[in-house]
Amino acid sequence: HAWTHGMSSRGLLGGSSVSIDVPSTPPRQRGDDAGMAPPSPLARQNTSDLLVAQTAEREQRELLTELGFYGGGREALKAASDRTFLLLTGSLEECLPLEKYVEYERMHFGVGTREAAACFHAADLDESGLLNRHEFLLANEAFHHEDTPTNHELLNIRATAVFLTFADGTDGDNPQMTGIGFRNLVNELCKCPEHSAAIMKELIHPEAEAEEGHDNSLEAAAAAVGTLNVTEFRELFTSRRFVEGLQRTRLSRAALLRQLFRGYGEEACGFQTRVVLDDRHEFSRSDDGVDVMRVASAAVPHDAVNPHLELDPRLRVETDWRGPHAAERGSEIFLLASNVINVALAAAHNTFAEGPVRDSEWMTGGGLLEKMLGPSLGDRKQSLSMLATYCQAEVARQPTVVRVSEPVKVFGDVHGQLRDLLLLFREFGMPTHRGGDIECVKYVFNGDFVDRGAHQVEVVALLFALKVMYPSRVFLIRGNHEFRDVNSYMEMNGFEVKLALAFGPDIASELFETVHQCFDWLPLACVVEEKILVLHGGIGAGEWSIAELERVQRPIRELELADEDAEPEVARACQMVLEALWSDPSDSDADMRRGVHWGIRGSENIPEFGPDVTEAFCAANGIDVVVRSHQFVARGYKIMHGGHLLTVFSARNYFDREENDGALLLIAKDAEAALRIRPKSLLQDEEAVRW
Repeated sequence: HAWTHGMSSRGLLGGSSVSIDVPSTPPRQRGDDAGMAPPSPLARQNTSDLLVAQTAEREQRELLTELGFYGGGREALKAASDRTFLLLTGSLEECLPLEKYVEYERMHFGVGTREAAACFHAADLDESGLLNRHEFLLANEAFHHEDTPTNHELLNIRATAVFLTFADGTDGDNPQMTGIGFRNLVNELCKCPEHSAAIMKELIHPEAEAEEGHDNSLEAAAAAVGTLNVTEFRELFTSRRFVEGLQRTRLSRAALLRQLFRGYGEEACGFQTRVVLDDRHEFSRSDDGVDVMRVASAAVPHDAVNPHLELDPRLRVETDWRGPHAAERGSEIFLLASNVINVALAAAHNTFAEGPVRDSEWMTGGGLLEKMLGPSLGDRKQSLSMLATYCQAEVARQPTVVRVSEPVKVFGDVHGQLRDLLLLFREFGMPTHRGGDIECVKYVFNGDFVDRGAHQVEVVALLFALKVMYPSRVFLIRGNHEFRDVNSYMEMNGFEVKLALAFGPDIASELFETVHQCFDWLPLACVVEEKILVLHGGIGAGEWSIAELERVQRPIRELELADEDAEPEVARACQMVLEALWSDPSDSDADMRRGVHWGIRGSENIPEFGPDVTEAFCAANGIDVVVRSHQFVARGYKIMHGGHLLTVFSARNYFDREENDGALLLIAKDAEAALRIRPKSLLQDEEAVRW
């Protein structure tokens, strides 16, 4: 995935090294007894016939050399894996715990929790409960790299991951796969339960002849399998008999691996949902006899737990629900982010008593920023800088195209109009675990946070705080206004000037660069449930794919066309990003607006795309709908291109020059298991909503 690595600093930056100064909690070392990552489920088995490279770094390197990562022409893949590992751990010498690996698999590839954990333990060669950078590379090689060389040890990793995915029993501490587990595996292979019995016969007992009156049901076939341990299953999975059985049924091991480890597989497999008990609770109380209820969060108290309780390990929570990289409770950044969010949401509640007022006329004296970031200029500078630095670390860990599961709210352009954003929160749910819906619903902010509005700095502070507080629940997508030159071009209405007015020119110059260093790492798009692409601008000429966009390397400092002497791949990547952030759809589904029309925005390199282009792009990429922002629309949302494209815009009465509603989109499964998109809007001329 490294074909953009050679870009110059004038285009998309994809250098061979990453340097980010990120304050963080100390990384966990091997042998750390913090208990966050459970030991490998294979740790107590006799694993003498597992991979040759199990305990020594030298042996792991020998395997990687055999796979071509040292002097075999595949060094670029290794460099890309090391860069990702560095972002996840902070150091190539540290190790990656289970919960962070699961988060990585979910956001980068959409892999389910159960399957991701299986990949982790299969690649944990030394059974330490942590992955070093070589094991992380092997996991990527086994489950995500294309055109991997044939290697028996690599095949064993895959077999182990498949076994752990479907293991449904134990023998003491050792996992086992019963006939029911093997049936689930076969169901995943063929996705057609009535075929499972026949296929199981081909895989397990191909020599058996059909007998008249013989029970050929799926249950009988499962019972005939018996019970397999990991060694027995590996022998079966890697055997010639198993491969030939798959060939006779027109299936393959490769198809199973793609199905399990390159997309949402947990629901399809029909696994039972795991139940865990959180170690914290929220409570509401009245302060000092005042009739105002306040919600707080704390650890579950002792008197809410039975005396002598020993919690079943299967019910024990293993990580913070906010995500494995969430700010540590009680830390300086946690308290700062909490304050910013609380101040903003209190302002949202206060709008009930204010009556209709435009954002440009609301709290313009800087008092809200003081409450958010601190009373003195030095406090505010330090606070915004800290939020930007921590937020940069969070977005840098995420892929260029991040996977997001439903339910999710998608917000369009905000452009510094904080009050409209807070009204949308007030009416349709707050992004907080204290009386809000953040634990149940994810939030996507689809770019253009700054420029034009009166509260640009406050919007940036709030969005950064939300990302730091809820990194697995809040997603920031880059827009065309999250670039230095665009902010400068906006002059008095731009983010650069707004910072100078709030902090003074000297401090503002430093903060402008700090904030943009975070912007440089923002993802360019997200995919919801593998069916809905969310990006800021559009699909341009429709000549690129989501997979190509995923391979674009960040940070991206400037957005411009490649130099004339740039490699073709670099030029294509620059044009692709330009289209993703700047292109517009035709505003009619009429035949005359079909196709691609260039130069609509005053640039010959920015296309307008018609309904046929959108339909073809969706079909080619296996999605149904493209959600974008970038243009204000009268109702705050607009359905276009046969329903395959939606525009959403969240700033009302844009820049005080237009008359438009502000809206968000709620994407969630309905009673028929359909992924339903439901617009919710705030009317332009009154404190009213439409939903």
